[in-house]
Amino acid sequence: MKIRILATAALMMFFVLGQAQKLGHINSTQLLIDHPKIKSADEQVLAFQQTQEAEFQAKAEAFQNAYQAFVAKAQSQEYSEVQLQKEQQELVQKEQQLQLLQQQLQQKIIKKREELYAPILLEVEEAVQAIGKENEYTMIFDTSLGQILYGVETQDITSLVKAKLGF
Repeated sequence: MKIRILATAALMMFFVLGQAQKLGHINSTQLLIDHPKIKSADEQVLAFQQTQEAEFQAKAEAFQNAYQAFVAKAQSQEYSEVQLQKEQQELVQKEQQLQLLQQQLQQKIIKKREELYAPILLEVEEAVQAIGKENEYTMIFDTSLGQILYGVETQDITSLVKAKLGF
């Protein structure tokens, strides 16, 4: 008898708590697309990328010129096999350095983007946390991640986050 009463009480408590939950959702991808600071950060990243790529392009053109000069020497047959092998090895080293430089360039651009995005993402996270507390949400889901397989109707709080962030 006591087990039935406890089970019934637990079931009722679960039902009451389930009804009291307040759920919200946000589309963080769209929020970031609309965020004015992201647009500014993207412009800064693009400017940085263009500067870095200009330096890389100059080095790539120098390599291309050296390669063309090597091909011309090889076709002229005026140079010994030893000289050609030495130049070929130098070109291989330059090409490897160029590839390494390209990888480093991509890493620099990613790092620059992360540096510029970090404070913005923190600001958005803090705004979501504040709205969650202020409006007593139990959970807030991010629909842009596509991880909600099933859920009861939730309230979209994207506009509240935008207002909190001032845009």
